[in-house]
Amino acid sequence: MQNQIKKIEFKNLFSYGNKWQSFSPEGICFITGHNKNNDRRNFTGKSSLLRVFPFALYGKVEGLNKSRIINWKNRGKAESYITVQKGNDEYVLHRGIKPDILEVTKNGKELPKPANKKDFQQQIEDEILQMDYTSFMQTVYADNSNESILNMSKPNKRQFLENIFDLHYYTNLRNKANKKNTAIDSNISNLKTVITETEQRIQDAEKLQRDYQQEIDNLPDSTVKLQEKQQYLNNNEEVYKNALKKVDDLNKEESFLNEEYHEIDNTKTKIKYKIKELTNKHIVKEQVLDNVDDVNQQIEQKKQTIKDNQSEIQQKQDDISKFANDLEAQKDFLIDELTNLQAEYKHAKHQYNEASKKIENKVTDAKCPTCFQEVDHELIEQHLKEEQDRWYNNKGNTKVQVDEKKIQLSEVKREIINKQELEEAVRKLQDEVKTDEEQVTKLQEQVAEIEEKQERAKKSAKYEKIIEKLTKLFESYLYKHKQMKQQSDRIANEIEKLEPVISDYEQYEKEIDKLKISVENEKEQKDKLQQWIQDAKDKQQELSGQIEDSKKKISRMNNMKDYIDYVKDICSDEKGRAYSISQKIPLLNQRTNHYLSKAGVNYYIKLNNWLDVEIKGPGIKDCTYQNLSGAEKVSLDRGLQFALHDINKLQSPSYFDLLILDEVIGSNSLDQQGIENMLNIIKAKQKEDKSNMLIVSHDEATREAEGLIDNSYVIEFDGKYSYINKQ
Repeated sequence: MQNQIKKIEFKNLFSYGNKWQSFSPEGICFITGHNKNNDRRNFTGKSSLLRVFPFALYGKVEGLNKSRIINWKNRGKAESYITVQKGNDEYVLHRGIKPDILEVTKNGKELPKPANKKDFQQQIEDEILQMDYTSFMQTVYADNSNESILNMSKPNKRQFLENIFDLHYYTNLRNKANKKNTAIDSNISNLKTVITETEQRIQDAEKLQRDYQQEIDNLPDSTVKLQEKQQYLNNNEEVYKNALKKVDDLNKEESFLNEEYHEIDNTKTKIKYKIKELTNKHIVKEQVLDNVDDVNQQIEQKKQTIKDNQSEIQQKQDDISKFANDLEAQKDFLIDELTNLQAEYKHAKHQYNEASKKIENKVTDAKCPTCFQEVDHELIEQHLKEEQDRWYNNKGNTKVQVDEKKIQLSEVKREIINKQELEEAVRKLQDEVKTDEEQVTKLQEQVAEIEEKQERAKKSAKYEKIIEKLTKLFESYLYKHKQMKQQSDRIANEIEKLEPVISDYEQYEKEIDKLKISVENEKEQKDKLQQWIQDAKDKQQELSGQIEDSKKKISRMNNMKDYIDYVKDICSDEKGRAYSISQKIPLLNQRTNHYLSKAGVNYYIKLNNWLDVEIKGPGIKDCTYQNLSGAEKVSLDRGLQFALHDINKLQSPSYFDLLILDEVIGSNSLDQQGIENMLNIIKAKQKEDKSNMLIVSHDEATREAEGLIDNSYVIEFDGKYSYINKQ
């Protein structure tokens, strides 16, 4: 299917500036140039126009990196749009540098794109263009910098034939076969490793069975000890029961005594606390009382101190009110202004330093590297010094403002500190007043307490007789308390004598319980080990089956490898691939010699399956491509290019309706007759293919044949940028 290039639009690429350029290939287009600076045809942007095509389609240009593709003056916003008609579908490829852009629309609708840009470009080449960059440059684009197909190394020729004759499926199938064989070898290796590991696991299972059986043989038997302990309990059961009954009776007796003991103890305690309470109320009359007058004098002194401090607080609050209320707001405002001025000063200083660096690092080249125009260094230096002076003045003015703001900020901060010191002094005085008021309250409470003690002293005499009676009652209860303690000790001694009998019997009961658990655990452990032995036997049988399955898989994989090796052999260079190429080489020879005949040369060629050329003709013997003259090489290269273009059109799934010839037809390699012959071939091919051809030349001999040209363009260069003008 034909890839018809309808239109290409671009800006800021190569020598073209920010103004959008538009070019629509139609028929045979002759492109020349005009440099307004020197009235010559060189260095105008003719080749740059042609280089836009591979950039727009593939995102690269032979021998140039991105920094040389983008316009050297504008250094950004380089973009291109190329419209490709493919059957009923119209594709528009939008590409850009700074920023990087790669977008594709199909019939006005944007296509989804993968995250990786390289994957998207490969998708465009595989699904839309159906031709890679190398094939495009060899069959569509021709200039003096392109390496001739016939000069390529054998691996590059092989790759080229695969691309141009669409023979990738041989390489892909062979690569897939290699990958499959590698995967099979890996699987076989893995299976062998699995077999080795499985055999080791079988040995481990056999060893486990032996170890488990040894553990069963070494298990202890607690049944005999259990029987002995049980016999002891049977013999001493009656003694144990009698001891329990005796201890129970003694505990009941002790419980009754404890109740009486606690009742007597509680009564004794109550009497003791009552005596203490009455003693505290009994105050000796001769006790010295506190002096109420001294305390009242202290109260009056504290009140006077409070009054003096309150007066001082009022004076300081009057001083505070004289300060402005918005000092903090003034400080924040001055800080913001100072921050902004410091940023402006820093920026001005940076710009001044940058201007100084530009002056130090000024360009000394006499001519522009792209347009070759003379550069006025004095004018550039004058502009840089003016810029430096302007930033120096700006820096000085800003520094003066910064210093003024710092002085204002210091004054405001000083007033804030004075105000804060006064406020702190007021707070301390207020705390002193509060402390003095609390002390006055405590002193007043002390006066009331002294007066209460004086009243209690009058009533203390009546408690003396009551304390005497309670003391005698306390002594009687203390005696009863001692008797109850003696009876309780007797019962405790009798219980202590019976406890060994009970303890021994109960200890045997606990040991029997433990032995029963041990017997059960031993049985459970033996059953578990026997089950493990059976599991190991089952696992051993299962692993043996896995080994047999793995060996069968290895056998099947070896059979598959034999089949894949057969497929690889068919896809080798000497067989399937060579056969496919051999079916196309005769047509390639026929079409190339057809064009050589039209070009008027005195030889013909014969290409083998790998594009090794044999040059024949009257009087020609042992001639190689390197032996040909420049004109003969041009005729052969163009004939081979046209022939490949024909075959590509007939047999490939996709081909371009375009041929690009950049200064390959001219008097430097062809004479006038050779130029006319080549242009006649181009004209005939254009009519036959209904394709478009772009011919770039600045040669007068080529221009004389312009009668064969459909459209003529002049690329004008004004000293800065190039422009496309249709004649």
